Amino acid sequence: MPFDAACEDIEPEGIEDYSGENAIEWIKGQKTVTVQLAGSTKLCNRVRKYAKEYPAEVQICGTNRDNSIVAHLPLSYIKITRPPKRELTEEQKVAARERLMKAREKRTVAGKE
Repeated sequence: MPFDAACEDIEPEGIEDYSGENAIEWIKGQKTVTVQLAGSTKLCNRVRKYAKEYPAEVQICGTNRDNSIVAHLPLSYIKITRPPKRELTEEQKVAARERLMKAREKRTVAGKE
C-alpha cells in the first residue's frame, strides 16, 4: 500500500486527549524517515517550519485532530547527541539564579507596558 493511502485515515474517532506520543521510523538504507510528532511541541513546530521553508525536503502528509503530525524528512535531519554535563560551583549556581530572576523581572515589566 502506498504511504499516501496509509495517511488518508490518520484521524481516528474519539481523540479528545493530548497523547504526547512521538515516533521516528525508517528502513535501513533509506534516506527518508517518517516521523509522528505530538502537536504543539518544539519538535512538531520545527518540522512545520521546515515544511514551509523546504517543501522539497520536508512534507507533512497528515495532521491529526489532536494537532499531531505525520511527516517525511531526510534521515540527515535526525540527530542524537548526549547533552553536555555541567558541573557548577555554588557561586556559579547563585549567579545563574540572579541572572534568571533579573531576566524574569525584565520580561514581566516589558510585558506590562
